Amino acid sequence: MKLRGALTRRQQTGPDALGVDGQALAPRSRIETETDTDEVLVKRLLRGSAPGVYDLESLVGPTRHDARLRWAAHITAIIPPFQARRILIRGT
Repeated sequence: MKLRGALTRRQQTGPDALGVDGQALAPRSRIETETDTDEVLVKRLLRGSAPGVYDLESLVGPTRHDARLRWAAHITAIIPPFQARRILIRGT
């Protein structure tokens, strides 16, 4: 398996706990989330058209509208592959 880097995140929580009101998240803030279709994504979380659904804005693709989420978490660090490999080797 090829190591492609790593994300570190805070505790997984419900998306509402992240303060999705259009103002609470910084304009460029990205979150990691799992959808009800078993996809784990890194997106910008926006309020959807109804309670319990969210729009997921992408840097490179179209915005997904009205997605249902299982959990969401703020990303605290993105570790490039060469650094992740060092951390894994030292930790074993």
